[in-house]
Amino acid sequence: MLSALSCKNVPKCQIYIGMKAFIAMMVFICAISVFVVTFEQSEAIGNSDAASNDCFIATWKEFCENPLIELLSPFRFVPEGCSVPMQCPWPEGNKAFRATVSFLAALFSAVYCWNIFRPHGFFSSFPTSLNALLIALGASAFSCMSIDMNSLRIGNQLCEDKFVISAPGQDDSYNLIVTDKWKTFECEPGPFIGLAFGDLLLCALLLSLAFSTYWQRNSHQQPKPLHNPHPPSKLDGKSSLISEQL
Repeated sequence: MLSALSCKNVPKCQIYIGMKAFIAMMVFICAISVFVVTFEQSEAIGNSDAASNDCFIATWKEFCENPLIELLSPFRFVPEGCSVPMQCPWPEGNKAFRATVSFLAALFSAVYCWNIFRPHGFFSSFPTSLNALLIALGASAFSCMSIDMNSLRIGNQLCEDKFVISAPGQDDSYNLIVTDKWKTFECEPGPFIGLAFGDLLLCALLLSLAFSTYWQRNSHQQPKPLHNPHPPSKLDGKSSLISEQL
């Protein structure tokens, strides 16, 4: 892995270094954003409009913490006549996995940027391990996105069904939210979708950084000397000696 100081006065090499530094900074920004938004969406919103009693359920937080509701989360909707949406947050497993991946990606990208501008970076001796770590983090971010999208699909489908569930093959149904306060409501999964796409963007940036590292390593690798199938013979040496004497 080349550092910025080892590429001094080499334009092509400086382009590679600048590209890697830019991608690493984008990874850091994306990872920090995902980490922060994860905790912003970790709370249940139940008192959606303090000025209106029709938009308040005192036990909404306890409702979202129910094990069954947590499995069916996240979902977000706006009741008729309310100005702020109601929501149940992501399941605890989703939040923990996403927070861990985004934290490690932010930490690693910061160390990576610092390593680029050192004359002898720590990762210089471990290029294969470096690429393996980048690919592992990218795969983890993709797995996080897949899990989040599945949870989001379940939660939004529950919201579209007006929180009515029924057993397969039976006519009986059960309404998870029993209240006369809301006649209609509109589902709004937008913020959750944005966070899931943040996972996808983080995955793409991490894999791009791994590809750029591999590309630079191969493009600056010293070519091996070709084996000469016909080594010079003793007669060639004698003939050159005779020609010099003449």
